[in-house]
Amino acid sequence: MDKAIIIGAFEFIGFNLTKHLLDEGIEVDGIHTDTENEGFFVNGKRLEIGRNANFKEIEFEDWMRSKDVSEHQTVTVISLYDYFINHRESLLFSDHGLCDKLQKILSYHARTVLLLPAQYYFQKGFTDFEKTAGSDLSTLLKEEDPALLKIYLPTVYGPWQSPASLFQQCFLKELDPAYSIPENDHREWTDDAIYVDAVVETIGILINQTIAGSFLLANEETGHWHKCAELLGIDNAIDRNIQTKKLHDKNDIEVQKVKMSITAREGIKKQKEHLENSLLFEND
Repeated sequence: MDKAIIIGAFEFIGFNLTKHLLDEGIEVDGIHTDTENEGFFVNGKRLEIGRNANFKEIEFEDWMRSKDVSEHQTVTVISLYDYFINHRESLLFSDHGLCDKLQKILSYHARTVLLLPAQYYFQKGFTDFEKTAGSDLSTLLKEEDPALLKIYLPTVYGPWQSPASLFQQCFLKELDPAYSIPENDHREWTDDAIYVDAVVETIGILINQTIAGSFLLANEETGHWHKCAELLGIDNAIDRNIQTKKLHDKNDIEVQKVKMSITAREGIKKQKEHLENSLLFEND
């Protein structure tokens, strides 16, 4: 891989993956979708990577209009996980054009990677746009093209986590008692959690292996989400659980075990310290 195109480069997973690939010396075109609402600390993210000569920011609409065809050494990564968590799938699918463009990219045998919430594997979570592009996305998820890699993710936490995620909401509540945590959000995956650095490193390895198929990333340590929740004092009564199906008797997906180099306590501490520093920067 010489170059990556990352759709959602200023979202949580997309941004951390962008940084990881830039650190590896890979050229990255970062596709930014949210032009009116700059999102969560986008200015801070721009400062982190904007001066890197290997990074170029491109508006989503401009990329959609482009007729350029991806070369074989270019990987296109779509961080659908981030848009799902933020309830913003419509930013990608409102014009019904993204799935068609991805199919065209695949027709040229160009490497394409979908980063997906675990819920999508069970055909859940399409309700917000099922009358528009949900069926197109469902069809894409069933695609078995040899150039297509699908990576399903549980809860991912760490610096830049979305404020739609419960861990980040707990930190925001601690820093500002007036902040109100939503009563429930069924997009929170409570079966598993992995720190973001381990996630993007594993994604990078899978991309470079030039394999196709479907993978579910899973923490080697079971019950990690609940361990983090306990550290944060999250009440088990909070209704965040997704009704999930277990992976027994499934032969169409490979579970990729991920080993973290830090503990849950260290990961939670790093995320909180990063949020505090980011808030100071934004308010400066």
